[in-house]
Amino acid sequence: MRRAAGFLAALVLAGLAPEARAMSPGDFLSGVYSRYGPRPDPRLSQDEAALSAGLLALYRRAETLRDGRIGATPGLDPVEPISLCSCQDWDEAAYRILKVETRPWSQGLTARLRVRLTTSDPPVTLLLRLTPEGEGWRIADLADPRPDGRPDEWLTDTLRASIAEDEAALKRRPARP
Repeated sequence: MRRAAGFLAALVLAGLAPEARAMSPGDFLSGVYSRYGPRPDPRLSQDEAALSAGLLALYRRAETLRDGRIGATPGLDPVEPISLCSCQDWDEAAYRILKVETRPWSQGLTARLRVRLTTSDPPVTLLLRLTPEGEGWRIADLADPRPDGRPDEWLTDTLRASIAEDEAALKRRPARP
């Protein structure tokens, strides 16, 4: 999760247009990554988030608590969005979906994708968990893989721990007169 936590930098919250509902998980992710290139997938719009409602809610709660902790005015100093490419300049060949696995999961159907990014040196591999939501797939979680290929730590676990820590700190904070 060390790298994934460092990827809180540049995700454009891409969404699916209605005609995208028949997309496979791989097509959805290719569309998300096309947003970083010179020819974005026309099936994607900026109107809806590429993140699942659950991940987005965790992210927003962590952001709100973070703003309160550092004394920022909410909305004026936002936490950097989640980045799926850790990139400023993008080459369409800079990512490759290595594996797509769709299967039942404890919370319903899920697709796990392993993505290789060559935008950094050395190249980075990310694990993404997608879930069907609304009219298409959404990113429900992401993690860096350990050498054995299993996730190091899922982003949702990191966000939950951060939220719990910040909520506990707020409870310990003395009341203002």
